[in-house]
Amino acid sequence: MAKYFVDINEDNRVTGISSSPFSVELEVNIEDSHEAVRNPFIFKYNNGLLIKDTEFQEERIKDREEQKGLPNVSERLDMLEEQNASLMMEIVMKDIQLEEKSQMISSMDEISSSLLLDLAVKGVI
Repeated sequence: MAKYFVDINEDNRVTGISSSPFSVELEVNIEDSHEAVRNPFIFKYNNGLLIKDTEFQEERIKDREEQKGLPNVSERLDMLEEQNASLMMEIVMKDIQLEEKSQMISSMDEISSSLLLDLAVKGVI
């Protein structure tokens, strides 16, 4: 048996373990081969004992497996850059369409003005 010092959070979940004391000195006597030495975060501290929280461990394993299925940072960045380029192209195309519509309206205004002027000169209006 060896003496270890553990740090815990407000839920008594182990957040660190060391063979030398640190800020909070909760002392436990465990074998050097104890799982808590390798993976302290799945244990809770209770009256000087480390109790393995298998449900919490299973949740962590499940979370880790779900994370593996997600794209990594580089892949997410590539996807975002692709989406950004696509959105920029949409904006450019809409700007072109608006400019074309604006030119058509201007042309129609000129034609209308010209027609009105012709009609006025001919005395129709």
